[in-house]
Amino acid sequence: LLSRRQRQMCIRDRINILFAGRFVPQKGIPVLINIIKRVDEKVFYFHIAGKGPLEEIILQELGNKSNVRITPPIFSLAQYLSSFDYVFIPSEHEGLNSLSIESSINKVPVIINDIDGLNETLPQNYPLKVKNNCIDEYMTLFTDVIPTIDRVSLIDSVYQYSCQKFDIQQMQKQYELSLIHI
Repeated sequence: LLSRRQRQMCIRDRINILFAGRFVPQKGIPVLINIIKRVDEKVFYFHIAGKGPLEEIILQELGNKSNVRITPPIFSLAQYLSSFDYVFIPSEHEGLNSLSIESSINKVPVIINDIDGLNETLPQNYPLKVKNNCIDEYMTLFTDVIPTIDRVSLIDSVYQYSCQKFDIQQMQKQYELSLIHI
């Protein structure tokens, strides 16, 4: 169950988007700032959780925005993911991204930069990804796609995909089969 504080984090009548990560360039902080400055403040509310060397820039650029809450890292984040409507991951490079997998398993769609590692956590035809962190493509997602998307179908497809692809027994079996071919 969510604590009273966590339930109060999300804003009613807005699409609540979480960015959770280190405040470093490779996590796409410049893109995050750019997008937040462009989206409709009456439609989207961003929860930015983390810490790092770009924290001061985030505070300077977004600290006075009416649709942004900046907090320290959220510990045990997985148990709070379902509080949010979407998770935004504009990373420049990643390994296999656990936040994307945890979001899908918790039935929260992610909005991503289509990069190796990150794109491997979602179905190939996933509609909420952009190439090269393209601001125009993100804006199309935020203005045209996200407000009208069939979230129930999207959630179902990413949940099923994650449960099948990242099932521990299935992963172990694939690993063992790969050892046979060495």
